[in-house]
Amino acid sequence: MEYMQEMNVATASVFTLESLFDAYQNHTVLFAKALVYDRGKGLKFNLGGYEAFMPNCEVYLSFEEDNIKEAAIATRVNKMVCFIVTEITQNGAEYYFEISRKKAQQQFFDSYITTLQNGDIIPCCITHIDRFGAFCDIGYGISALLPIDFVSVSRIQSPADRFFVGQNIYACIKSIDDAGRIVLSHKEL
Repeated sequence: MEYMQEMNVATASVFTLESLFDAYQNHTVLFAKALVYDRGKGLKFNLGGYEAFMPNCEVYLSFEEDNIKEAAIATRVNKMVCFIVTEITQNGAEYYFEISRKKAQQQFFDSYITTLQNGDIIPCCITHIDRFGAFCDIGYGISALLPIDFVSVSRIQSPADRFFVGQNIYACIKSIDDAGRIVLSHKEL
């Protein structure tokens, strides 16, 4: 599976009815911008004139399902989102598509993340900066934490002293726990 940072995908995939059916059969990962968040239900998309829906439970790959917050789902609106087509229904001449970001992320996790080991150097993109560290997209919207202690060999006040949101960097895998959470380090580089 090809490494893709969700944040840096500039354009949506090309959608035709034929390409959507092909993607469904082959479990191909596609990208589109989430248009609307239907509170409590999920995200709505327009795939080349075809309506698509991503239920809340399919927005994030999480090993702790109870931790997915509606506010986090709503932040996907107006941003590129990776997904796999999971269901196609037809009502007369109209087609509707159910899609899953979670399944796209699981596919990437299984084919790429599980091969990583401590010390591996990987490309990533800074997606959010907090006082305690920076969150990085390590592919298909899967997040890893780069704690402030592992940003620099010199003492810094904030990760923002070294990084900005949208910045592409390389980082070293510091640890991967049993729940699949990844901690990164930059100071070794």
